[in-house]
Amino acid sequence: MDQIISLSAGLARLTDSLDRPGADLEGELRRLSDELASVVDSYLGLSITITGTAGPVTMSTWHDAAGRAAVGSSLLIPLPLICATPPGSALILHASQAGAFVDLAADLSYALGEPLPTFVLDQHLAEQPDHSSRPELIGLAEASQINQAIGVLLACGRTREQALAELWRRASDVPCDLRTAAEAIISRAKLGVGPRPF
Repeated sequence: MDQIISLSAGLARLTDSLDRPGADLEGELRRLSDELASVVDSYLGLSITITGTAGPVTMSTWHDAAGRAAVGSSLLIPLPLICATPPGSALILHASQAGAFVDLAADLSYALGEPLPTFVLDQHLAEQPDHSSRPELIGLAEASQINQAIGVLLACGRTREQALAELWRRASDVPCDLRTAAEAIISRAKLGVGPRPF
């Protein structure tokens, strides 16, 4: 049960960091990884995907992966069951020893009152460590730019819903992806030219 409390606290710190400008995401990710390494002997690393308006943001880190062979066990944990994250967000843990997460999955199932199959065992074994302990952040820059553009539109008096609709409209008018539309809004704001009205 202590493992679950520690995991929940670590995930809450990490997801809170996503909402704070200048937060040390790498530090929080490493801290969570270190906590997991202390409770799972053959722990290799983790990847966490947070879904959102700007698309998924995936962060991964490998704990001392250089000396490990291959991923022999994995556990997918749906994040909304543990901390405040959008639907579809997930944490995937990796270990070298087969069966390393069986007890943790059973403990999570019991503690959260969820059926055991909710916690997916050994379906993510193909993901191999890059033998780097430095966290990898995929999608974070895109999400940051989209959120900045939404902030510019909010500052111009739009509601969040209007800002999202405006961003999608601009992307479909060009056509381009959301990040490109966001870059255009940010560039115009830096030039002192406000967003065009609806």
